[in-house]
Amino acid sequence: MPHDILSSSDAMKVADYLDGCPVWIASPGMVMSCVNSDEVAGTLSLRTNGKWAWQDTMAHYVRRLRISPPIQFLYDIKNGHAAIPLESELEIHAMHFPDF
Repeated sequence: MPHDILSSSDAMKVADYLDGCPVWIASPGMVMSCVNSDEVAGTLSLRTNGKWAWQDTMAHYVRRLRISPPIQFLYDIKNGHAAIPLESELEIHAMHFPDF
């Protein structure tokens, strides 16, 4: 199996983690799935765990297609370095995200 495809059980765990983290930037509106236009993939919002940020739709695609987030992200989750934070625990001003 390619390294960028998760097992079914890992995909569910990762997707649950992604869905469980707080919304960092809320944005209204639904995003329909690129896989099935009858499915809602999520919203335009961004979520974060204080170290990483991702689109709200990421959990849908991890769950549906079993795609893998970056290896370092998975490493953080598997080694207990990425607990789901409470929104009040996030220090947004101290977060450093890569420039695109």
